Parts: sequence; C-alpha cells; structure tokens
Amino acid sequence: IYICCLLHAYIVRMNDTTLSKTDAPSKRSAPENMNMNLSEQAPPPPVPPAAESKQQPTASSPLVTTAPTTTAASTTSSKPTDATNDTATIQTTSPADDQPEPSSPTAASSTPTTTPKAKGKPSTSSSSTSKVKSSSISQKVPSYLSRNSKGSVTYFTMIHEAIVELADRSGSSVPAIEKFIKSRHEEMEKVNPKVFHTSILAAIKSGIKDGKLIKVKCSYKMNSEWIKSEKKKHQAKEAKKKAAEKKRKKEAEEEKKKKELLAKREKMLKEEAIKAEKERIRLEEERKIMEAQRAISQEEQRRIQEQVCMMHVCSGCIWCRMGYFGAPRPYLTVDNVLSQQQEELNRKKEAEAKEAKERDDRLKRRRFPMDDLELIAEDKELGVKKPADVTKSPFLPFVLQSLEPHDTRSTTKKSTPGGIISSCSTTVSSGSRGLISDVLQVYHFFVGDIGYARMVEGLIPKFSLRQLLYAVNEIVCGNAKKSKAIPPLICRLFVAVLTVLTSPKAEDWVSDDEACRSKFESLKTDLRKLKQSLSASSWSETLVSYMDVMERFYTSDASKGSNTWAGYSVVMEFSEEDDNADQVSQEDIESDLPSGYGGYVGPSGSALNRAFMRLKRHDPWHLQADELIATLRSLTDDILAMKPDMAKQMDDRDQKLYELLKLKKSTESHFRKIRLAYEGPKFPKASKVKKEGGTNEGNEVEKVPFKPTATKAEFEAATKAKDKAAEQYEKGLKTLVHRTQPIGFDRNHNAIYFFHFDPECLYVEVNRSPIDPFNEVKSWHCIDSKTLFDSYVSSLDIRGVRENNLYEQLMGESGASSLKRYLYDSNKKESLTSSYERQKAELERRLDNALIANMESTRRSGRLANTAKDEVSRIQEEIAKAKVDFEKQLAALDAEDDYSILTGSQLVSEFEIYNSIIDSCSLLWHDSEEKPGIIGIIARDLLQLEDICETLSPWDNPKISRQDWRKVIMDISESWRNGCTLHLGSKGKEEDESESSSTKRQRLSLENETLQKSPGPSISFEHALSTFKGPLLDLEQRIYSISGLERATKDVDEANDNVTVVSNDSDTGKVEAERLERANYAWKRKIYSLHSISHKRAAHIRDVLVSAIAVARKANLTDVLEDLRECLKLHRPGAGGRARTMALTLIQKYGFELREGDEEEADDDDSLSEVGSVQDAPNDSDEQGTTLLPTDAMVLSGCLEGDEQADRVDWKDAVSRSKTVSRFAALVTVLKSRALPVLEKLSKDKKTLLKAIPHWETSGKLKKKTKKGTKPVGKKYDHVNEVWADASVTDQFVLCKVEGFPWWPARVCVAKDIEIAQSLKSLSRELVSFIGEQHLYVVHEDDIKPFHDKLSDEEVAGFSPEVVKNVKEGLIMAKRIIRGKGINTGDLTGMSIVSHAEEKKTSS
Repeated sequence: IYICCLLHAYIVRMNDTTLSKTDAPSKRSAPENMNMNLSEQAPPPPVPPAAESKQQPTASSPLVTTAPTTTAASTTSSKPTDATNDTATIQTTSPADDQPEPSSPTAASSTPTTTPKAKGKPSTSSSSTSKVKSSSISQKVPSYLSRNSKGSVTYFTMIHEAIVELADRSGSSVPAIEKFIKSRHEEMEKVNPKVFHTSILAAIKSGIKDGKLIKVKCSYKMNSEWIKSEKKKHQAKEAKKKAAEKKRKKEAEEEKKKKELLAKREKMLKEEAIKAEKERIRLEEERKIMEAQRAISQEEQRRIQEQVCMMHVCSGCIWCRMGYFGAPRPYLTVDNVLSQQQEELNRKKEAEAKEAKERDDRLKRRRFPMDDLELIAEDKELGVKKPADVTKSPFLPFVLQSLEPHDTRSTTKKSTPGGIISSCSTTVSSGSRGLISDVLQVYHFFVGDIGYARMVEGLIPKFSLRQLLYAVNEIVCGNAKKSKAIPPLICRLFVAVLTVLTSPKAEDWVSDDEACRSKFESLKTDLRKLKQSLSASSWSETLVSYMDVMERFYTSDASKGSNTWAGYSVVMEFSEEDDNADQVSQEDIESDLPSGYGGYVGPSGSALNRAFMRLKRHDPWHLQADELIATLRSLTDDILAMKPDMAKQMDDRDQKLYELLKLKKSTESHFRKIRLAYEGPKFPKASKVKKEGGTNEGNEVEKVPFKPTATKAEFEAATKAKDKAAEQYEKGLKTLVHRTQPIGFDRNHNAIYFFHFDPECLYVEVNRSPIDPFNEVKSWHCIDSKTLFDSYVSSLDIRGVRENNLYEQLMGESGASSLKRYLYDSNKKESLTSSYERQKAELERRLDNALIANMESTRRSGRLANTAKDEVSRIQEEIAKAKVDFEKQLAALDAEDDYSILTGSQLVSEFEIYNSIIDSCSLLWHDSEEKPGIIGIIARDLLQLEDICETLSPWDNPKISRQDWRKVIMDISESWRNGCTLHLGSKGKEEDESESSSTKRQRLSLENETLQKSPGPSISFEHALSTFKGPLLDLEQRIYSISGLERATKDVDEANDNVTVVSNDSDTGKVEAERLERANYAWKRKIYSLHSISHKRAAHIRDVLVSAIAVARKANLTDVLEDLRECLKLHRPGAGGRARTMALTLIQKYGFELREGDEEEADDDDSLSEVGSVQDAPNDSDEQGTTLLPTDAMVLSGCLEGDEQADRVDWKDAVSRSKTVSRFAALVTVLKSRALPVLEKLSKDKKTLLKAIPHWETSGKLKKKTKKGTKPVGKKYDHVNEVWADASVTDQFVLCKVEGFPWWPARVCVAKDIEIAQSLKSLSRELVSFIGEQHLYVVHEDDIKPFHDKLSDEEVAGFSPEVVKNVKEGLIMAKRIIRGKGINTGDLTGMSIVSHAEEKKTSS
C-alpha cells in the first residue's frame, strides 16, 4: 500500500506536468463530458435564424455581416432545435428571463446606416393650385362666367345673373335688373343710387359693344352665341388642364414605378449578397473546424492516450477516490482534450463576433460629410472600400502642358518632360514663389482681379492668361535666348511697369512720419532720373538701376521707419588687376539687419536675387523664366506699395462686393419664404379625420389640401428679385474681386482656383510634402478639358466635407450651371466626324430614293421627270458641300498654331499702332522683315539723330564720308538680324536634351549651312557693340558742337585757364582772392573728413566726393576738378576704398592745414553758396539730399552738357566699357532723349531766322486784310532775338543789349551760309554769342557797342541782384578770355569801332 501510494503521488505529479505542457486545463468542472468520443464531437453551431434576419449591410460594404443588436427592454434567446437537425443551441443570459421574444426579427431596434447623399439636384415638389374665393353668384350662371379673368365679381356678372334668374323671354329692363341686384346683393344698398345706376348703364353699354348683350327695345337679353363661344373656350381650357394633369400623373406614376423597381432590384441584390456572404462565412467556419480536427494526428492521439493511461494507473486507488492526495480528479480521456480545444475556438469566435459588432456599430454611428482625412483613416481601419462611383484620381497635367495639343500631351508624370515639371514646381524654403504663381499674380495685376490696365487706359493691351503663358513658355524652351529677344508682350509689361515706377507723383510714396517724408522725396527724385534711360530696347538696364536703388533704400537708414529694418551698405573690395567685385566676409560687416533679411532683392539663391545679379552682367534674354517673371512680379508689388489710393480702392471694392452678397442672400431667403407660402412644403403633414359617431376607432388618415398664403405675382416678383441679385453678384465677382480665393479644397488640402477673367481652365495648386517637412514642394496643374473635368469630379468622395463642398462648387451650387461649360471639348474632333457620318448617311439615303424616282421618271410626265432630276442634282450638291465643310472644319482643328497670335506679339503690335507708340516693343521680336530687333532699333535711333544733324549742319568729318558712316551702321544691323533666327514653339529645349550627340552635331551643321546661305554674314553682339561705339561717340560730338555746348564749354575753359590774382589794392581782387581761398579750404576740408569714414561706407565716400566736385566746379578750380573726377571714377557701388585712398592723396598734393576750432569764415559771396558748412562726412540718416543712384546710373546722364553727378568724360568712358546690348541701348536712349529736344529747338530757331529775315527786309510794311482790320505781316518777328544758324565765332568782343537784360558781353559770329550772312549784313544785324552761353542771338547794330569791363550803376539799375551778379561774372570771364588771347582791351575797343564804321560805309 505504501509503494502504491508513492507511485500514485508520482503519477499525479507527472500528470500535472504533462497537462501543463499540452495546454490542457488542470481542473474539470463538467464530469459528464469526460466520456465524449472524437467521432461524436458535434460541429460548431450555425448562425440562428433570428440572428440572420438581424444582420444588415453597412453603407460602404453590403457583404459584411453584423451581429444582432437588442434593445434594453427586451433580449432574445434562441430556442433549442431538434437533435436530428445536427445543430447546436445558443444560450443567452438576460436579467429578465420571463420576457417574451420579439414578434419578428426586425423587432429589435437598430441604428440605421447612414448613406452619403447622391450626386445630383434635389427634386422639387409640384406647385399647388391657388385659393378660390367664395362666391354669391347664382349657380345658374356657369362658374367660368360668374367672375372676370381676375376672379372678382363685376357689375356685368351681376347683370348676367339678373337676366338669367329673371328668365324673361323678351328680356329684362334696367329697373328690373337693378331691383334684382339690390335684392340679391345687400352691399349694393350702401352704394350711391346715382353711382349705381351709372355703373349699371355703363356695364350694359360695354356688354352690347362686346356682343355679350342683345337689346330688345328697352330690355336686354344675353347673346347665346357669346355664351357658346365662352363655353367652348372654357371646355378647351379644361381639356388642356386635364391632359396636362393626366400627363403629369402618368409621368409621376412611371417615375414612381421606376424608383420602386430600382429599389426592389437593389433590395434583392443586397439580400442575395447577404445570403451569399452568410453562406460563405458558414462554409468558411466549417472548413476551419475540419482543418482543426485534422490537425490532431494519430501520433498526437496516441501520445495523449499514453498519458491518460499513465495518469490513471491507480485511478481505482481508494486514496485517490477519497481525495487523500487532493481534490478528486476526473478521468482524463482524448475527448476531454478535444473539448478543451473546441472551447478555445469558441472563445476566439466570440471575440471576433464582438469585434465585428463593434465595427458595425462604428459604421452605423458615422455621419456624412465628415473630415476627409478622418474618413480616410477610418476607412482604412474598418476595412471599408470607397463607393463604387468614386474612381481613381486622374493625372492632372502641369500648367505649361496646357499649351500642348490634348492628343499629344503626356498622360503620366513619368512621361512628362523634366523641364516642365521643374518650371511648374517650386520649393517653399528656396525663397521663391514659383514661376506659375508669379505668372498668375502678374496676370491678375494687369488684366485680372486687380485690373490695373482697366484703371489706366493706353498703358498695356488687354491680354489673356494663355497668351502670357505662351510668352513665358518661349523663355522656358530657350527660344528667347536663341533669338536674342524677349517676347514683346513681356517687354511691354516691363516698360509699362517701369514707366509708372519712374514717374512718381506727389501723392505716391507718402509717409506719415515727418522724418521719412524727405527721404521718400529723395527717392522719388532718383526714380525720375531713371526714366530718361527707359525704352523698349534698354528697359533691362533701367531695371537694374531701379533694383539697385530700391536695394540701397531698403538696406539703409533711408527706409528706417516703424515698419522697416535698419540696414547696412553692401561692402565690396576691388583688386588692382580685376575690376570685378568680391564681397567681404560677413564677419567684417557691421550689420543691424536681422538674420534672414534679404532687403529688396531677397535672400541669396532666390529668383529675384539671381535675376538681379545676372542682369548686371548679361542681357535679359540670358535670364531664366522664373527669374524674369519674379522680377516683374516684384515691380507690380512696388506699384501697389507706391499707390496708396489703390489700397483704398481695393477696400471700396470689397465693401461693394459684400453689399452685393448681402443682397443676394436676403433675396434668396425672401424667395424661399414666398415659395413656401405659395407652393407649400415638399412633404405635407397628414391628419386624421374622425368618422361620424364620435369614436376614435377606424379614423382615416388623409392629406389636408394646402391653402397658399402668397399670390402668383408675389412669387414671380421674388423670383425676379433673386435672379437679379444673383446676376449682379456674378458681375461683381468679375469686376470687384481683387484677390480670387480657391473655390474649394480636395481631401489633401490642394486648392482649386477658378478665375472669372480666364474661365477656360481650372488651376490646381498641389502640395507635395517630401520627407523633409522644411522642403515642402508645390506644383501647379490644370483642368482644361471636359473629359478631364468629368474624370476629376468622379474621383471626388463626397463623404468628405471638403470634397463635398468642392463638388457642389464645380457642379453648380443651388442649381447653378456647372463650371464645365467653359472648358474645351477634347472630343470635338470625334463629335465632328460622327456628325458628318450621320449627315452623310442621311444624304445618301435621300440620294438613293431620288435615283429610284429618277429611274421611274421615264413613265411619268415631263414635269415630274425634270423635278426628279433636279432633286438628284440638288442632293449631290449637298453631299459635296457637306464634304467640303467637314474638310474645312477638320483642317481648322488640325491647323498649325500661329505663334504671333498665341504669344501676344500681334496684339502688342496692334496696340502700339493704335496708341501711336513710337518706342515699339514689337520691333524687338524679328518675326518679319519690318521688325529689325534690338540692334536694328539702336541703328535706327542713330540714323534718325544723324538725319536731323544733317539738316542743321552739313557733314564735315574729313576722316570718313557720311555714306560710309551710315553704311557701317546699316551693315551691322543686317548682320545681327541674320545671326538671330527666331525660334518658336515648345519643342526646343526638351528635344535638345533628349537627342544624341551625333544628332546634335548634324543639326548644328545644318543650322550653320543655313546661316551661310543667308543674305549676309552674322556677327556676335560683342562685335556689334565694338563697331557701334565709334559712330555713337562721333554722333555725340557732332550734336555737342551743333548745339553750341562746345562753344560755351570752351569759353569757360579759356576763362579758367587765364585766372590771375589781381593786385590787393583793388577791391575786386580782394574779393576774388578771398573767394578762392574759401573754396580751396572747403573742398580740402571735405576730403579731409574721409579720415573719419570707413572704407566700407561706400555711399558716404561717394557723397563727399560729389560735394567736393561741386565746390571745385563753382570756384572754377580746373586742376582740382579733374583730380576729383578721377577719384570718383574709381568708385564702385558698394566699394569706395580705392576712391577714398586716391582722394586723401590730394591733401598731400595741394597741402592742407586744419584751422583751430575748425571755424569757417562766413561766405559773403552767393556764388559759393553750395560750399556750406564743413562738418564731418554726410550721413544718410541726416542729409536730406543724399542720392541712392548707383554709379552706372549716374554716368548715363553725362552726355552733352552732363549734370552735377557726371559729365561727358564719364559718359564716354561708360560707352567704351559697355559690355551688354542693353547697357549700350541705355546710353543711346539717354543721348536721344537729351539731343532730340535740343535739335528740335535748333530747327525751330533756324526756321524762325529764315522767316524773320524776309520780315525784316520788308520792315513790316506789307499788310494783310482780316475780318477785324489790317495788321502787319509777321509782327511776331519784330522782337526776335534767339535764333540758330550754322556759324563760326570770331574774336570780336562787344557788349549787346537784349530786351529785358542789361548790356551783356558777347562775341560776334559769322554764319557759314552765305545767303544768311549777306541778308543779316544788309539788314545791319549781327549774329552774336553771349559769353558762356550756347545760344545765338540776332542783334541790331544800334544795340551793339564796344566792349569794356565795367558797367555803370545806371546801366544795371532796375535789374535783380542775380542778373547783376551774372553780368559781372560774364565780364570777368570775357576779360580772362581776352587776356588769354593776348588782345589789349583798348585796341579791342578801337578795332571794334573802326570795323563797324567801315562796314556801315561799305554797305551804304
């Protein structure tokens, strides 16, 4: 017994270990299941019928089954089925077991599934009939005759009633009628008897006139014919109403049947799908169970049997049965292990069922529309597929792809050229907005939402967005660089924008800050100076100068204010060998600018910055498209900032649009109320009607007829008001919106834009978020065809709130028309072909019938035979005409595009011709023989100036003849044109990138052969510029000489060369010496102040040099002036170190000692008023007149007389150093702008002289008769003084008297034209040139006297101090010139008198 007990304990321990290894439960609570056989194991219980009936499909997947749901008031328990059916029972526990089962499977309450609303318009309810007023007219009178057309009772209807009721064969008299009416209608008793009687007579008279009554003596009867006609009309009207109602009911019934049939069919399909899904699930569960059963192999069964046998070796032991070693253990068999596994499977099934129920509950709780991203996440989590009508999103072509034909463009991103993708995309962190974004802003500024072209007429043509895109595409494809020209449309936009910016008005650039106001005025002065260099050929040079000025303004103290950053000057260093600038390291720059602030041109690497740096060294056609358009967009922003009135105008437009929107919403609200009152609700409520007897049982439900409370007139008026308000709002969207907002967003927050000024395309801004969130990429796509529009709309999932709103906007909100109507029909060719085929088939059928009839015409008469022949010939003509029309239409679709129209070149040309614009941008685009290009324009300007010079003074250059000079210019222009072949279209750059090297060599060789076969050789622009520089300098010298500027400058130089210090005993000498001493100290003190200025402050260094040059020039310090100018030439924008070093060396050269206290002597002479106080170097923040112009912009105005900032030496140096065509064109443009007014004035003065000579010869004695009397011919020439003639200056100095001025020093001139010289000599008149003046005057000999260097007080009495000062300076200058020529003043006076006397004696 002891050994048996030990063995039993060991077996029990082994049993526990084995069971734990096989995952079998350690304890059993159901001993009755121990002897269950594997063969007798029951299959898993199927789904009960009650549960099957409760399963409902979800909105997104009808095949997914749901667990049955029960209400809190009742629970379901399945009944045990018969054992023969081999089904198991499902027991459910509930707190109340006595509650009955529901009567049907649908009794259990469940939350209905929510389905998204269908894509379409809501159905409208039928209109109700209007309310009929009660009537007191007798029933003997038909209802259609008892009232008039307006539905009211009139006197005639009461007369009709009286005649019918009285029923007298002979008719009823007037008294009888009146008596009957008063008896029947009591309200007539209150009417005045006279008025009543008069009204009755008037009604009877009107009835007789209309044929309604018949008069029989003094009685009246109703006209039976009129009654019959009215009855027929009424019957026809009623029949028409009945037919319409019948038709409406029939259509409604058919529609109802269709809907019921569709609903029934859909229900059947759903039920079949549910049944199929249930069967599939049942079979799947059975398969899983069978697989689980098969998984237990025979070896596993044998192993389990061995373990059971070992565990029950001592199962009959008394100690085990009594529980001596623990609780009594049941017998373990194979059936027990399988039962445990079955229980585990049942637990898993219950968990899956619970999870499915929770999933179905979540699906039922969803409400649409919901957030798009949440919808996508829930669909993925719940395994819900998209609705069947939601298709895959189509590939949207990039914006530049819209310029290609629809049948040839790429349909995937992989097949799209890389150049188009990069042009239509941009990285946000790059600091650029992107090419397409800038194009859209430029378009909306000029002709789109803002519409600046509509505000300022005659500035630019009204172009389309498609034309602007085509012009930009020419730059993207590289055609502009190959053609060496920018498309005319873009050129015209640049010229227009720069014209506005360089012509600021008084109200522009206004600041409320008093300190900033003067700086804005200085900025406007600088901008006005830039306009003289602006033209169609030189706008890029003006653009560079403008950007440089604005960069200095926004990075200096000039722009410091409440909304601007403090700035610094850009510092550059120059080497001795190279003139190129190298920027100093950032550590050497003392900057107050915040990190990341890039000033006007933006941060380094941005499109605007790259454009600015490239334009300094290259012509505009070397720029990329994004750089060029970014610059244009920046200029439009400047106009918006420059014009404060535009901001106010935008606010007014917003207010007007808001008022229109309020009006639209109010009228829509009023319309809905009136429609509800007139038509009634769409779904009227039903009411119960009690039966007779007062019991509530069996009450019938019937619809209460609607009684309208609004009239038809009110409903029509509300409809008209709503339509009118909607129309006004639509017009307001086209004229008042200044910033178009997206019409909607898709699920990924991509914006969709619709522009009212460009309705033929929808634009989509796609946000492509990369792995790095700081490098977000945006790209622009388009929807430009109806087919693509349908594909995109079908891809919208309207279960999401964003795409639902977008769908409504695209398809038309509240019944509005769809945006699809504006788009291009890409199937137009197929539609045209199918239409032609149908027409052709119909005509051929008619032709066959006509031929058969013609064959039978032999048995007919001659007339019928001829008719049949005519019919055949006519149909044949129709067939031929239809074929010709079809071929024409097909050819029009397949015709090649005219790029002169697409790129806006023709539009610009017509605009410039219409507005008489001489400076034409269309001439730059040499697509015809009449358009010479930029070099041709420069040559034209040079030849134009030379022609004017030739009319004034004949060619006198001995080095080259006039014909050769002109031939050089024309040959250069022709050669340039031959070398610039115009390339058009979008197949340039991409094909070059994809072609092989051998193909590229063949193409280049072919192009070279083509150029060699051209009419003339081609040249590079470097050769063209080097050839043009000589003629330009010659022309400027010729104009300089003809205008008299050379003569005036020569006088000043001769006077400066002969300056001597007069003896100190003379008062004039003392004043002159003191004046020179102050001037010398002033310019030296200014140069000395450069010691305290850092070489990095280039702008301050330049201002000091300019002010010192002004002092030296005013004091006639020639040597000092030349040295200071040489210093200024070394100055460069942002780099003034070399100029500062050379200027400081002048202190050592001329010597300088700083006075004690630095107290400058008072300047009593007004001639040195520009010297001013000698303080430290000027500061941008303190000095009011500081200029922001760069040196390259200053030297442009140095031609001819020059100005305070530059002279002819600077201008000539700029001509020799010009390296771009645009720079050279700017120099020519400035020369032309300055020379043309001078030459035109000289031509006018010459004509005046030629007209005045005949007048002087006749002495004004000839008279001309007029209506008011007689007057001398040419009276206006009596006091002519200022004239012009080609003349040479003599050394004869005199004093001349001109009206309005004192005696003035002058030199006698001799006209080169013999006829003019002889005529003036015969008239006792002389041509004179005042000292230091460029103009010529004609003075009579009585107003000429010998020269002397002093004027008495009587001679200068009555003139202003300024005039007196100028006279004294002129006398001093003349005296210096005479001294330099070695002429004695006494001899000069005697010679002058003798010569005049001899000439007078000779002439007599």
